[in-house]
Amino acid sequence: MKPSCICSFATNTCIYDMKLFLLSLAYSNPQTIVVLFVDNDVKHMIDSLGNINLRLTVLSNLNEYSNKNRKQMEREGIWAKFQMIKSIIMEYCLNIYPDTLFLDSDVFVINELSIPESCELALSPHYIRKSETDLYGYYNGGCVWTNNKEMPAIWRKYTETSRFYDQASLEDCARVFTTKEFGNNYNISWWRVSPGETSDTLKSELTFDKDNIYFRGNPVIFVHTHFSDKSEFNVMIRNLLFRSDAKKIMLTFF
Repeated sequence: MKPSCICSFATNTCIYDMKLFLLSLAYSNPQTIVVLFVDNDVKHMIDSLGNINLRLTVLSNLNEYSNKNRKQMEREGIWAKFQMIKSIIMEYCLNIYPDTLFLDSDVFVINELSIPESCELALSPHYIRKSETDLYGYYNGGCVWTNNKEMPAIWRKYTETSRFYDQASLEDCARVFTTKEFGNNYNISWWRVSPGETSDTLKSELTFDKDNIYFRGNPVIFVHTHFSDKSEFNVMIRNLLFRSDAKKIMLTFF
């Protein structure tokens, strides 16, 4: 099942991420309905992209957060509030569409998105050690789907007492709603390499052929990373894209 719409948000500190997100989404999931909350700088960037193959609704309503990175917002005590814009944009979408998939703006979509059947909530596990999920949450806050209009408000409520912002509170949401999980070929990122390990294991699990790139034999749906960082993970993903004939064109988005 395809999501009825996709939503995300970004300010000018993530403008490059948003550009890659939209270009990759337009290529891999053309004509998708996308709703965005942004600031003026991101709105201008999106306008400059021209007529990309998405059905976009862009609201420039986040200017109060412009020019602030995570560390600044944590110092000001507004990071959790900023993260809960996720729930607000999901509410906005659910008043128009039967369901919505929230994705962080630093997502690069490689293949067609689909949602598990017969659930009210779909979440993406971190697929990392329990010692880490005990700290940061079992689920990742950058990939959340729901068809239940009550879910965003309940997510906000649980985030008020969460041990780690918007992520750990998703565990509480999963106990309220009928929940299924996205597979481990979704939402692949650097955090899959646990502390004390090398990246060799992840490298061995990511493969390619002329048609696609794969995680444990299944097509990678999307990766979650700031491509502006010159990290080993980012180099690895770019190399895989380059070596797959069908995906090589996506390197032109960078």
